[in-house]
Amino acid sequence: PEGSPNGWELRSPACCEAEQGSWKELDGRGECCLGRWMSYTYEGQTHSYCSTETWGWDNSECYESCDALRQECQTCRVEKMECCGEVYKSANRTACESYMECTDSSIWEGSGQTCDDPAPFCARCHGKHCYKTGEPSSCFVNIEQQECEGGLEGLSTEWLDDWHRCKVVTDSVNASGWDCFTPGPTVCPNPTDYPWSYHHNDGLVPKTQWGEQTCDRGCYIPILTDRETCEASSNYETGIYYYWDTYGGDGNGVCKVHNVANETECTVISGLYVPYSLTFNSGRFGTEDECNEGICMGNLGHGGWSREQCESNENFSCTRSCQHCMTWNWPFNSQGGGGCFSENMTTCANEGATQVPCVVSSTPESD
Repeated sequence: PEGSPNGWELRSPACCEAEQGSWKELDGRGECCLGRWMSYTYEGQTHSYCSTETWGWDNSECYESCDALRQECQTCRVEKMECCGEVYKSANRTACESYMECTDSSIWEGSGQTCDDPAPFCARCHGKHCYKTGEPSSCFVNIEQQECEGGLEGLSTEWLDDWHRCKVVTDSVNASGWDCFTPGPTVCPNPTDYPWSYHHNDGLVPKTQWGEQTCDRGCYIPILTDRETCEASSNYETGIYYYWDTYGGDGNGVCKVHNVANETECTVISGLYVPYSLTFNSGRFGTEDECNEGICMGNLGHGGWSREQCESNENFSCTRSCQHCMTWNWPFNSQGGGGCFSENMTTCANEGATQVPCVVSSTPESD
């Protein structure tokens, strides 16, 4: 209370008792506590300290009074579910099904989109609400807008303002990887292989890889088939430097040359010139099979993992955290402990508990 002395100012049991304090001998000296004595265990030894802040006190009396009402509260919850839960009633099916809604909930009023697009799509649904997910595979040319809109020889292109990229227009919804990489596997990397993206998964590669791969512009020398011969061909006097592209040549590697400006210079040294970079985007859920496969949640990370790969791999994690009961008070919060609990009636019933909430684990860390 205001005006009371501090505990350390009361140096005798009598003075401490007069202020309604509690005296305790600690390490050969006395101490007056005007709050509550608390204890904790550290390295096998029990230590005591005085807590004058009520949030750190034992609130078991409060919990006991609440616990006396727990069964009544549980009964109320059950009655609520019986009263207000879902029930089945007969209805006019024809009248019910006469009401129409757009399947794709991503379409909103004012978006300019209509609900009469016959093209199928992959969706993630929450109840009756479905949202379009993923996109088809695409091919892009890495050039500026003006050049894209002007057109390229042999390619039909369009500029995408939202992406700020030049897209190659194809006959099918999903672009083909090697149709995109027109220079071919002699010089370009595999358009659907992204080995650097999955090195953390012990070499495990998703059934369907998601990502982008680029076949860079420049001068390639396919006749030089190994790194040593390629790099030894550099001519430092003319400034032409040869280097080995590890991912090129369909993943087998390919020799490439720096400082070659055009196709004529490249042809002189028996090279194949690629005038502009091409990028293949694999898309996500672009086919019905990929959509039906679903998505793997957890530490496997980004990629089109199959259900079998997902469920059989040990490198997983929970998709959400459980509720975890732990003290916030020092020093207990540094000692771990606590338990995972649930407020779900079904979960508690499966755990054999008769009350909600219930403890479902008592591990030192949350799931």
